[in-house]
Amino acid sequence: MTRTLPSQYVTDKNLLSNTAPFVWLFECRVDDDNAIRVCRYTADVTWSGNVYEAYPIEFDFLSASTDDETHTATVTIGNADEQFLTNLNANNGLVDKVVKIRWVNTNDLATTTNVPEWHFEIADCTVTREAIVWQLGALDVFSRQCPHRFFNRGHCGSQYGSACCGYDTTRALALPSCDKTWDDCVKHGEDEAANNLQRNHPAMWGGFRGIPMPRQ
Repeated sequence: MTRTLPSQYVTDKNLLSNTAPFVWLFECRVDDDNAIRVCRYTADVTWSGNVYEAYPIEFDFLSASTDDETHTATVTIGNADEQFLTNLNANNGLVDKVVKIRWVNTNDLATTTNVPEWHFEIADCTVTREAIVWQLGALDVFSRQCPHRFFNRGHCGSQYGSACCGYDTTRALALPSCDKTWDDCVKHGEDEAANNLQRNHPAMWGGFRGIPMPRQ
């Protein structure tokens, strides 16, 4: 997430006349498969492979303190067509979801992915006949699992057959399963060697054997 304007952006925004306007993009992911993407512009915008629908949007100025801490903001999206109500009603107004706000130049939509970007969390949602109003706040870091995965001495956390696992489950005569233990990972390495393949296991094991055993 970058908030520093690229040098070319600074030059372009200071021009007295600019044929390539800047556009604000708003993205809120509903789930793994769905996201709301809208833009403050007169036409739909395609950026980084996604289409942002043109909507009447009003929002506060984005500001940050000297230590780069993002403050609150309010976003108002026109609701005349009620297109987003299904997602809002099914997900508590998308409260606690992350909203990503980006500032892009229409000249660079096809070539630039590293653009100024701000992340907020939806703290409250109000829906009227005319508009959807999101109260945005800073991300609640205390609600995030950290670290994002568990560290286990005797159990591998990688999904069997994934890139992190490194075992090719699609080849003929591949072992059908794994019990995620060190001994079974060694067994998978022996299977690789027996089939004249590069032996990736147990080097790819996703457990942490260096964690001390609990004292009795």
